[in-house]
Amino acid sequence: MNWQYRHTVLALCMLAFFVTYFARLAISPVVPFIVDDFAVSNTAIGAALSGMWLAYGVSQFPSGILADRFGERRVILVAVGGSAAMSALLA
Repeated sequence: MNWQYRHTVLALCMLAFFVTYFARLAISPVVPFIVDDFAVSNTAIGAALSGMWLAYGVSQFPSGILADRFGERRVILVAVGGSAAMSALLA
């Protein structure tokens, strides 16, 4: 099979999807350690995670509008780059 540009784009999009999906779900197994190490209540953890998921859900509609206005490629690159930068800052 001849490797083409579209295969590279597909592979990069799949990689970006899996990385962002992992970033969203990686917090759940770590919650017990956060509770123990920082003496945080389950209520506070629940509120923080609910806020995270609420922000994620609320941002979906504006992301679609921005993608329609500025193009999917640009919005995806900014979103993935922003996620990478914030993950690096929080690490």
